[in-house]
Amino acid sequence: IKFLLKNEVDSYFIAIEIYRNGIAELVSKLDKKEYDRISIYQNDFRILIDDLSEGALSRILVLYPDPWIKRRHRKRRILNLRNIEKFSKVLKVGGLIYVATDIKEYFLEIIANFTKKKTFSILNKDNFLIKPSILGKTKYEKKALASKQDSFYLLVKKTSG
Repeated sequence: IKFLLKNEVDSYFIAIEIYRNGIAELVSKLDKKEYDRISIYQNDFRILIDDLSEGALSRILVLYPDPWIKRRHRKRRILNLRNIEKFSKVLKVGGLIYVATDIKEYFLEIIANFTKKKTFSILNKDNFLIKPSILGKTKYEKKALASKQDSFYLLVKKTSG
């Protein structure tokens, strides 16, 4: 988020983090002048999404979400069909969703889920290994690079209401 705050001076951000340590880490990296451009929401993102008005967001970034590797836990994945429908509600037409993960199986599932929704168009079909320039480097991306694991990137646009 630090990268975005520096390069997007007219934008306002909502950071969603359920864990206190993650919030503490984020706050420790912010400059005081950035405090008025960011809200931090410590809870399940679905609660916030349900409270937002239709078309409230212009961008959503889901960077290295928990892949919930075990089959019995996969229902907890953030980018399932139900949550993508929620994203569709709060994202304005023309809004973008950025996704990054280093788990190929999960990435393929994410693509399949977005493909099922007629309100979205995948913009980077030609190459999922090219990182969008808007994204900074996350802790999990650094871990993937250190273990010589590919990261996969998806850029999706909401095309209709």
